[in-house]
Amino acid sequence: MKNLLTISILLFTGVLSARTWTRINPIVGDQSYILKYGKAPNETTSDQVRIATHLEYAEFVLRSKDVSGMSEEQVSKRNHLLDLLHAYFTRGIFPVNDDETDERRPCFIDHEGTICAVGYLIEQTAGHEVAELVSERFRYNEILEMNDPVVLNWIQECGLTQEECAMIQPGYGPRFVREPQLSYGVSYRIQDNFYHSFGFHLLKYQAYGFRSAFHGDLISSSGIRFDLLNNGNFSAGIRYAKTVGQRKRFGTLGIMPECFRYNNVWGMNLKPEFGLYRTWKFFEFGVAYSYAIPIISESAYGAGRHDITARVGLNFTDLHIKIPKKPKPAESSTDTPAG
Repeated sequence: MKNLLTISILLFTGVLSARTWTRINPIVGDQSYILKYGKAPNETTSDQVRIATHLEYAEFVLRSKDVSGMSEEQVSKRNHLLDLLHAYFTRGIFPVNDDETDERRPCFIDHEGTICAVGYLIEQTAGHEVAELVSERFRYNEILEMNDPVVLNWIQECGLTQEECAMIQPGYGPRFVREPQLSYGVSYRIQDNFYHSFGFHLLKYQAYGFRSAFHGDLISSSGIRFDLLNNGNFSAGIRYAKTVGQRKRFGTLGIMPECFRYNNVWGMNLKPEFGLYRTWKFFEFGVAYSYAIPIISESAYGAGRHDITARVGLNFTDLHIKIPKKPKPAESSTDTPAG
């Protein structure tokens, strides 16, 4: 039993660590967030907070640079751009990376017309048509990759260097969508009979495409499950699962601590689960195998521990009933970044 528990935990941990998160900027990395909050950002950190923190840091660094070798006109243009940058990030409206799903990338102007920081500076000083032209050619490129006369001529006139513009430019992470799901399952326990299973979960997936909330890679699901065993017995638990695959077809690796009542005796199991699922429009169907590892009152659990379940779920995304992710509030900060 201990070996099986160890293997399950190791496999589950491996899935958790499979998805990596890239830095906000290729030049300064996540230094802005670390200096301001004293720790590195992680998967749960709000992208809005990361972007605003980075742009605040970029403004602070650029205003601190020695400009004694520049002409008055260059200094004036430079300060004007930094004033525009400050107005841009305090407004707090940033583009979304809907197409580049594998990594954090710049997005000059997204599919809904939201412009990035450097794009905003170009738009306000050279015009919207110039910004649109740059976006058509280099939507997901870094500034240092834009060896184009339109971009280079603007940089030459703006009072900033190409490296400084690159330091301003943040990368944008993937967009996540959450949806509720109700599910019903019929399970068969080896050495026992069939029983009914009910669940409510929140599915989290990485959306892509033109602001499409209905396509993407399913990342995880979390929720509660209630199993109605025979003769009035039951079990209930909190389940969390990581998924691999597209939204329509995917596999799951989950784990669920469950409490049970069997013949008026209470106990507890730990239940790893492996499953394969397929989604059509509103519905989801899958088959999963799980094993109940005893934790408390092993001898009282009369049901079989091997569990094969056929499950049908009702998804609410296509019904336009969504659970939005609440933005994580910004942590306490000072007027200027630390350091």
